[in-house]
Amino acid sequence: TQLFDKKLTFNVAAFRDEHKDIQLSIFTAQRAASSIVRNAASARIQGLEFEAVAKPVDGFTFNASIAVLDPKYKRYIDGGMDVSKNRAFPHTPKFSATAGFDWRVLQGDWGKLNLYGDVNHVSKYFTFPYPLVTAARSDQNANNSQSSGRTIVNMRLALSDIQIGGAKASLSGFVRNLTKEDSASNFIDFGPGFGGLTLGYFPDPRTWGVTLGIEF
Repeated sequence: TQLFDKKLTFNVAAFRDEHKDIQLSIFTAQRAASSIVRNAASARIQGLEFEAVAKPVDGFTFNASIAVLDPKYKRYIDGGMDVSKNRAFPHTPKFSATAGFDWRVLQGDWGKLNLYGDVNHVSKYFTFPYPLVTAARSDQNANNSQSSGRTIVNMRLALSDIQIGGAKASLSGFVRNLTKEDSASNFIDFGPGFGGLTLGYFPDPRTWGVTLGIEF
C-alpha cells in the first residue's frame, strides 16, 4: 500500500509453514567434539511481518520492519517417545525489528553530505534443540545455550560526489555497535563430557573508522 502521494509505503505479510522431516544438527560432544543429525519429524512455523518506508520530506528516508514468529514442533520422536513439548526450536526469535534512515544533510556543487543510521534488534532465542527440562543439572539443557537477544546500532556520515578532475571521490566516517552491545549471538554447549564447558560467540566491540574512495 502506498499512501500520502507515495510518501509512505506499508506492507503486511502473514505466513504459515508446515514442515515435514526436519533434520536438526545436535552437538553431542560425547568422547569427541561431534554432532549428529536427528529427524525432528514435523513442525509448524507461523508469523507476521510488517514493513514501512517513509519519505516525509525531500532528502530524508526512513524504513522500519517488525517480525513476530511462532514456531512449534508438532511431532518430535527421540528414543521412541514424542518429546515435542520438551525441545527448543533453535534460532527462531519470537520478535525482531529493524529501523534505519538516510538523511541528505547538505548538497551543492561540491557534492553531498549524508547521515545514515540503522538499528537491529532480536529477542532471545535458543541456539540448539536441546531439552527445555532435564533430569540432571549437568545435562545439555537448552536454557544453558540461550541467547538473550541483542540490539546493534550503527552510524555513518558520508561526503560523496566530490569532483576531482574527471573522477568522483567520497569520504566517510562510521561507528559500528555504537551502544557497545555485548550479548552473545551463538553458543556451543559441550555438555558433561567436557565438564559442562559452554563456548560463546560475542559481537565485535564498538568500532569506528574512516574510508576514502575514488571512482574513475
